[in-house]
Amino acid sequence: MGHLRIRDWMGHFVKFAKPNIPNYDPPCACRKVGGLQGGLAMKTHYTIALSMLAGAVLGGAAIQGLHAQATPPVYYVAEIDVTNPDAYGKEYAPKAQAIIKAAGGRLVAIGGVAGAGAKTVTAFDGEAPKRVAIQVWDSMEKVKAWRANPEYIEARKIGEKYAKFRSFAVEGLSQ
Repeated sequence: MGHLRIRDWMGHFVKFAKPNIPNYDPPCACRKVGGLQGGLAMKTHYTIALSMLAGAVLGGAAIQGLHAQATPPVYYVAEIDVTNPDAYGKEYAPKAQAIIKAAGGRLVAIGGVAGAGAKTVTAFDGEAPKRVAIQVWDSMEKVKAWRANPEYIEARKIGEKYAKFRSFAVEGLSQ
């Protein structure tokens, strides 16, 4: 009886006895050579387990992202009657806008007098305010925290020297 030399999964030659059977065609080495079947099966199980774990993590992240999108934003609207546009635009507006951004608010529209980049306010019913600012926030809690911030309270005292404010917030609709 002779010996067969077959490469294993790492490329090493392995010898095993050739059976004395006419026209014998040896099977694939990965199924027959000492214990490799179990090693390959274990490797496959690890691959499947890691793939399932990765899928669960990605699925969880996608669900978290969808949940975050499901929470409607909060819109804060300020109508401002500016009495001194130059002082308001130089002393108050830049400070207030920086505090808003630092607190997580996003200015989506600014219109009227006093301040760089302000767009025209067009009235449809009644008289338009001299200045309007519209902000978007992630939650009502963040709006309230910004309004209670001591830094904003101090800046607002400056703003009240040059303008009268009317403001309100409303939660957006779920999309």
